[in-house]
Amino acid sequence: MSPTSPLHVVVTGCGETPHPIDSSLMRLFPNRGRATAATAVTTAAAATAVLAAGVSLLTAPTAGAFSVSLGPVATPVLPRCEPSIVIIVPGGGNSVDGTPENLPVGGYTADMGARVDQIGRSTSRTVSYNSGAFVARDYLDAAADATNQTRDLVRRTAAECPGAKISLYGYSLGADAAAHVAAEIGRGNGPVSAERFGSGVFQANPYRGAATAQGGTATPGTGILGDLSDSYGSVSDRIMDVCDRGDFTCDSDTWTGEVRANREAFLGVSAREGYQGLTTIPGDQRRPLAFETLIGVLPGTWLHTNSYSATGSFSRGEGFLRGHMG
Repeated sequence: MSPTSPLHVVVTGCGETPHPIDSSLMRLFPNRGRATAATAVTTAAAATAVLAAGVSLLTAPTAGAFSVSLGPVATPVLPRCEPSIVIIVPGGGNSVDGTPENLPVGGYTADMGARVDQIGRSTSRTVSYNSGAFVARDYLDAAADATNQTRDLVRRTAAECPGAKISLYGYSLGADAAAHVAAEIGRGNGPVSAERFGSGVFQANPYRGAATAQGGTATPGTGILGDLSDSYGSVSDRIMDVCDRGDFTCDSDTWTGEVRANREAFLGVSAREGYQGLTTIPGDQRRPLAFETLIGVLPGTWLHTNSYSATGSFSRGEGFLRGHMG
């Protein structure tokens, strides 16, 4: 694997004081570095919002300044055309606008970029977008931005490299975006034809479904935002969902029923706006939400950011990509 090094980028609003990711959070993830911590900030923000709703503490602090980490960062690759090109979409909290597309960044996604570039006759390009979901912007805005940027990078790459097959890999929020672009390709209205599509691997996909190949330890099930697996059309046999058991974003059938029932409220909130949208959740549903957060969402956040390398699920996703390269 290519060597990696941490790169910390602080994003603030006008006149605000930047601050790094809290050191106590870093101590929870000693082996994964700032990328995992940043992803945890983003995913735990939603969990914190759930708990706040459950105990009627709807005064979550506004995010005046927040940190986005690009690390780990793989060695930059020389922009080039190869027979196989993997478009990589980082997860929430792991990307900022303007990151060079030849710089693999983010938890899991930097590692995947480094591995792809070692295979031979293959290379990767990384999507950059404003990934501060639940913090500086709501999830819907971040996901729309990620999807648009992914679509654009696929289109530009296909035009620059007319002989290449294009594959997609995304993690978490990035899996959401990559999955929707793959669905467009499968329906014939995507940024590249189905004939030029290699494969798609979506790790911790909030739209995981039972009809795709499964690469993780979770039993077939549905992501927290629904099932997209029937929407891949002509490329459905080239899609793998990688989900580990207990990851609340993709293995959500057992422990997140209350969150799923109120997902519209959560998708439209952010810390910057004080989680105001949570006031729409009926009071009698807040206690069950708090309980569910403690037994499902918070443990699931840890698994979401830490389990995939140890279980071998990450490597199975890499193997699926390799198996469909031109």
